[in-house]
Amino acid sequence: MIVAEAIEERVFLFVARERSVKRAKLSLSSRLNQDLGMDGDDAVEFFEKFRREFQVDFDELTERWSEFFGSEGVSLVVGLVGIACLVGCVAIAALLYRLIDFLPLLAWEMVTVGCFLVAMFYWASRRKSPLREITISDLIDAARAGKWERPTEQNCGAARSSL
Repeated sequence: MIVAEAIEERVFLFVARERSVKRAKLSLSSRLNQDLGMDGDDAVEFFEKFRREFQVDFDELTERWSEFFGSEGVSLVVGLVGIACLVGCVAIAALLYRLIDFLPLLAWEMVTVGCFLVAMFYWASRRKSPLREITISDLIDAARAGKWERPTEQNCGAARSSL
């Protein structure tokens, strides 16, 4: 059992080092994305280093990456649509200013852009499905097995953590 305990501690120390977190703050149920803020390119780099350090095959995880981690930044299409909508908000603000001139133009711009931002965040939160969790326990299992084995819905990050 000493070997199994050594792997567990090595994984904890690896996560602590890579995420700049004290080892004492980590637990088996600490979630990489939700508790440690790992997403996008950070997650890619972390798993590349983990693969080299522990000789783990992550092919199965790579196939289903988007279930566990989001992408970095915003796509070009979403960015262009957002810019077009902001320009539209400013145009609507100018129109409102001409029709109802009891507020200064800047106030109308702030109101329309604020409405746009609220709508955008609402749309983004409704559109995105929740990400599945990967815990330190899942990493330990992968390090012991030498490959990522698809966790079931019940045991994939089942325990909640407050880190």
